[in-house]
Amino acid sequence: MDYIMQILTAVLSIGLVFFIINGATKNTRYKTRGMVFLSLGFLISGVFIFAFFRDYKGGNWFSYYKYYLFILMPLIYGISFAYYYCIHMRGRQIIKKRNLNKYYFTDYLYIIYRYGNDICLEKKKDKYQGLVYRLKSGDFHDSFIHNLNRRLKITVRYDINKIGKVTYKSKRRTLYCYEIKLLEKQDISRLECINAYQLVNMPMAEFDKEILYRLVLGEPFDLDK
Repeated sequence: MDYIMQILTAVLSIGLVFFIINGATKNTRYKTRGMVFLSLGFLISGVFIFAFFRDYKGGNWFSYYKYYLFILMPLIYGISFAYYYCIHMRGRQIIKKRNLNKYYFTDYLYIIYRYGNDICLEKKKDKYQGLVYRLKSGDFHDSFIHNLNRRLKITVRYDINKIGKVTYKSKRRTLYCYEIKLLEKQDISRLECINAYQLVNMPMAEFDKEILYRLVLGEPFDLDK
C-alpha cells in the first residue's frame, strides 16, 4: 500500500506542476510549449537526481525508490507534452487561426422604443428603422442599453425585452433585437413615434419591415439569413 501511495504522490504532485504550466502557456505557440515542457521535465528530474546523490548513503538501491519516482515522472510528463505539442499538434495553429477567422461574428443591437401602440423609430434617408449599434468586444447588452437610455435622456420607467436574433452567416454578423417598453409617455429626441397599425404604410427597407413586424407582435424569433 505504501508503494501505491508513493506512486500516486509522484504522479499527482508532478502532474499538477505540468498542468499549471500548461494553463499558463495556453497562448504560446505549440512548438514553444513543447520545448518548455521538455526543458521543465529535464530540469525537475535533474533536481531530484542531485537530491538523490546528495542523500545517497549506500546500501540497497531499491530503498531509494521514492527518488526514482520523482526522477521518472517529470521525464514522462515532459516527453509526453513535448510529443503532443511538437508532433501531434504540428500545423494545428494555422488551422485554428483560420477557424477563428471563419466563424468570428460581429454583434449588433437593433433597438426600438415603444409606448403602448406607438413605436419610436429613427428616420434615415426618408426611411424608418430601429436604432442599430455595433457592439465592442466585452460590451454587455443590458449595460449598453442603460447607457443609451441615459444618452437619450430617458427619465421614465422602462422594461427591456429581448425579442429575437438575426444571424447573417455570409456577412458574419449577428443582430440582437430589443424592445424598450416605456411605462410612461416621453418624447425622445431623434426619434419619431408612429402608431403600430400605421407601420405598413411607412417607407422602410424590407429587412426593417420584417424585424419591426415581429417586434410589434412580440413574436420571439431566431432567424438565419
